[in-house]
Amino acid sequence: MSTDVDHICDVYKRVASVPAIARGRIDHFTNAVSRVSVDWSQKDLVRSKKIKFNKSYYVELEMENNKILKSSEAPPEDTSRIELKVVTDDGKITVMLVNEKTKHSSEESQFIEVWNNQCCLKVIDVDRFKKEHGKILSDVTFSSFALSPSGNKLLYIAEKVEPKTISYFGTKDDNKDGSSPAKRGAEYVFAEDWGEQEVGIKNPVAVVLDLTTELCSVVSIGEYTDISVGQAVWSRDELDVVFVGWDNLPRRLGIIYCTNRKSALYYTSLENGKCTKLTDGNGSVYMPRFNPQGTKLIYLKSACGGPHHTCAQLNMIRWDDAKSIVTIVDLVRRPSSADDFPGIYTYDLPQRCWNDKGSIVYFSSQWFSKLEMLCVDTDSKSVSQLKVEGDDQSKLILDVYGRVVLACSSSPTRPHSVAVGMLAQNGLTISSWVIVASASCDLASRLTWEIMSLKPTDGDQLEYQAVFVTSKEKVVPPQPLLVFPHGGPHSAFSCDFRQDVLFMASLGFAVLMVNYRGSVGFGKDGVDSLPGRVGTQEIHDVHFAALHVIRLGKADANKVVAYGGSHGGFISIHLVGQYPDFYKAACIRNPVVDMARKFTTSDIPDWCCTEADVPYNLAAIQSSSSFEKMLSKSPIMHADKIKAAVLLQLSGEDLRCPPSQGKELYFYLKATGSKIKLLMYPKDNHPIATVDTEADAAVNKAIWLLENLV
Repeated sequence: MSTDVDHICDVYKRVASVPAIARGRIDHFTNAVSRVSVDWSQKDLVRSKKIKFNKSYYVELEMENNKILKSSEAPPEDTSRIELKVVTDDGKITVMLVNEKTKHSSEESQFIEVWNNQCCLKVIDVDRFKKEHGKILSDVTFSSFALSPSGNKLLYIAEKVEPKTISYFGTKDDNKDGSSPAKRGAEYVFAEDWGEQEVGIKNPVAVVLDLTTELCSVVSIGEYTDISVGQAVWSRDELDVVFVGWDNLPRRLGIIYCTNRKSALYYTSLENGKCTKLTDGNGSVYMPRFNPQGTKLIYLKSACGGPHHTCAQLNMIRWDDAKSIVTIVDLVRRPSSADDFPGIYTYDLPQRCWNDKGSIVYFSSQWFSKLEMLCVDTDSKSVSQLKVEGDDQSKLILDVYGRVVLACSSSPTRPHSVAVGMLAQNGLTISSWVIVASASCDLASRLTWEIMSLKPTDGDQLEYQAVFVTSKEKVVPPQPLLVFPHGGPHSAFSCDFRQDVLFMASLGFAVLMVNYRGSVGFGKDGVDSLPGRVGTQEIHDVHFAALHVIRLGKADANKVVAYGGSHGGFISIHLVGQYPDFYKAACIRNPVVDMARKFTTSDIPDWCCTEADVPYNLAAIQSSSSFEKMLSKSPIMHADKIKAAVLLQLSGEDLRCPPSQGKELYFYLKATGSKIKLLMYPKDNHPIATVDTEADAAVNKAIWLLENLV
């Protein structure tokens, strides 16, 4: 294993150049041919930015025999300026939100472009609507960008217009633009937003833009004035807009990665402006999707509070006068085996997820340690897996149109592929499956992977798994072991392609990704088993997985290191603290170090209470015993036993695990003479995912772990 910096950088360049699929759509479909459009992204290390491009693929179909014959592809088109895009079902009209600088301003402005298949039909300057709304949102939580069924109107989410503010001593506003009078002395009044990676998003609203008249109007929320609006969709007749409304009160808690925020479904009649609440508001609802006929509306529902992500129900509203609600797929407590459906675990549903008959829904969900394609029959309420014979890759459904399914397929050793499947006549099975195009990296072909099933050492009957990536060739002596627990803690590794894993495996490490008890995809009981036992249960699970690999002779017991971020960092610090003679080094990104202190600084203080199993109540002062319990489960309590060399990587703008968390550990280890190094990325947030800082963090991680193996 080489510690040569040039070699490490060369490996990183090769890995970072592998493109990844961002989204995809079936643009055109007939009985003979289907055109699919796929957006890719790729890191540009020279210019420190991400390149975004689109490729179209043409797939020949033989519908009568349920076969896909062959495919071809068109050259890529640069799409770096496009923020959001929507295409009519017939593929004739495309509407895009773009960000561009103009000769009149050094800052980027937003524009809406309308195209047909020959040219740009019109460009609308969003700044024209500054009296109606603020910036159009393109975030992963709230944003919508949907054409009405007729294609004449556009529905999107934007920030609500807030009154202007001026100093007590500033020039008075003459209001010549017709806006509301400015508030004097209100410049520094605190306004909550939705936290990590949603900074500046405070009061989103739904907006309807008439593409013919170029006039827009904000969708009324009636009496429900204390909600943030998002994920809006059209009814089939274009008379109603359905949306999710998240409660602003008693406070806006961080929402990204959290499907437990109190919310409800609402709909507003565009004829009379009346807003009606569809669900009771006692849970967390998200991702509403109408069937093509407009007669059924599905959505996901999770528990409010508790684990930040967990098993969800799939509910359905019959879109008639009664608007009755029925549960199609309920929670699954504990599957009897890895072959049994474990429940629904997803943050998203495809925009088009129904079959053409409007009876079956398709989407991907975590199924133990893989991402599997599901089909749900809303009439029989049955769930089945869409299996592809002889294919062990994880598959993310991107779009469904007619009987064609578009998916992103990958594994730890296979980069993203564009996959097209044809559904059988009954819609419940795949009759034909073709990989249309694939990203590639020669480094990945040298590796192999497997899923390991493990039983807890404490007698619990809940099994868990680990994904193990290693060299195809037998290595003597065995490879060093990189132990990699995921964050969350209620998330999971999905056996999909990860550049960070390929990078470390290509440098000579065997990589062990552990889905400890508490991970999603194993049943709700598995998720619920961890709160109150953090700092113990998952630590033992991860360490036992490392011992298991070593006992099999697949890794070197004398060269074991740990790496993790967020709750994975929490686990990694626990590992080097609780097993100080076992782990030689650790790289830790934006970790939870001290839950008691995190409670007062994070955008998700409720997380600390849930995982420590203490009450969370904003209207009450947290008791000293609650703080003591949080502290007792924190890795800082084991810091005095750490012998490993520790590299900390922190972000200056991380609101989820603020840098004060990592600094607490840094200053302690520095004072005790331990081997410790801190890298600070001042403009990054929780993931450290900008091109230049991600590259710096990856190379520094590799150098640190390689140099400290002995």
